[in-house]
Amino acid sequence: MKQAKKCYIYIGPTIRGLIQEGTAYVGVTRDEAIAPARSAIEKRPTINNMIVPAEIATQERIKARTPDTALYKCRERILSGK
Repeated sequence: MKQAKKCYIYIGPTIRGLIQEGTAYVGVTRDEAIAPARSAIEKRPTINNMIVPAEIATQERIKARTPDTALYKCRERILSGK
């Protein structure tokens, strides 16, 4: 099945030299959005969970800052270097 092209946003924390919070990947498939972040994902695999479709980015960003949610735990793992 062909993936739809849309906008994806990285909602995780900025990790100097790896990836910046708010990075937008416009007019791409999910696979194409992940490609530029591949080296960051290899170092910290949880980054993959923090690249989300733009239409839900606001809600997901709130979850990433709400304790005891899956995205909050992902954010904390990224910040801890895992």
